[in-house]
Amino acid sequence: MHTVMINGLPGSMATKVHEHVLANPQFFAIPYSLTGPEISKEGLYYELLKPWNREGMMNVLKKEHESVVAVDYTLPDAVEDNVDLYSRYRIPFVMGTTGGNRDALEARVQRSVIPAVIAPNMAMPIVALQKFIEDFAAENPGGLEGCTLKIVESHQASKKDTSGTAKAMIKYFKQLGIPYNIEQLHKNKIRGREDSLNFGVPEEHLSGHGYHTYALRGDSGHPGIVLLGQLYHDFLMNNAVFEGYDFGDDDDSETLKFYRTSPDATVFFSIESSGDGQVLNLTHNVDGRDVYALDTLEAVKFLQEQIDAGVKGKAFSMIDVLNWAADKQE
Repeated sequence: MHTVMINGLPGSMATKVHEHVLANPQFFAIPYSLTGPEISKEGLYYELLKPWNREGMMNVLKKEHESVVAVDYTLPDAVEDNVDLYSRYRIPFVMGTTGGNRDALEARVQRSVIPAVIAPNMAMPIVALQKFIEDFAAENPGGLEGCTLKIVESHQASKKDTSGTAKAMIKYFKQLGIPYNIEQLHKNKIRGREDSLNFGVPEEHLSGHGYHTYALRGDSGHPGIVLLGQLYHDFLMNNAVFEGYDFGDDDDSETLKFYRTSPDATVFFSIESSGDGQVLNLTHNVDGRDVYALDTLEAVKFLQEQIDAGVKGKAFSMIDVLNWAADKQE
């Protein structure tokens, strides 16, 4: 049994995690949740802990539940204080909230006696994509020099910060030789209803989605674009994380398009390229929040193994969780 404290209730992402915990007999959610001072809504299954009463209640819950893992889906401006709290009370945590200073969060964990998982994205298929781009950049530094990049991301209007996934990808494209900066990303951040609809988001998922497109442009036959397109196609075809996904292609006179879609059609990956290797669009879209919630629970399982093994003061990423999950499948 995995005992979790889901922080950020009654927020949308924390609520989705709570739904999956209630439906999974391997998990138990304690009836407390850290939340901000402005939240007044009480939950059916939990008591909200505000900044002024959480310290006392942390002692209570630690006595009631000796072994507990926190799942954090709060707000960007709260995460650093929350990590300090988890460290003081020796509560390992999975941080799904984006924002905050990630280096500072990891440093806090390293000074503590707890392990943690800290990630800008909890969906393992998207983490696999990040790892693919990270590896490609390491093996081909400067390989996209001379190319331009445009990143467009759309999320629900309630998401305050810019996509953590897109931020993470920027450093890999810089390593590949593209001088892209965060201000360019801010300009292409979509949060409005009409803009999201025009970007292809279904109306029923306006309140919860994550759509990303990375558009690369270069000279005709640019070797970096050609190679990236070929390897990305192979990645979508053969990576075990996409087992069960539907795939297809659309070939016309100007572009080639290949895609894979999750069994419930909520997670979509595609590659679109020109025949002469001049254009490459990489797309990953998520409708709803289920994939994030389910993989958050996988991160909890992973973290519990680290706790049981006596690991202390170490911050893990979702790539670590992805590798752990892959090893379990073998």
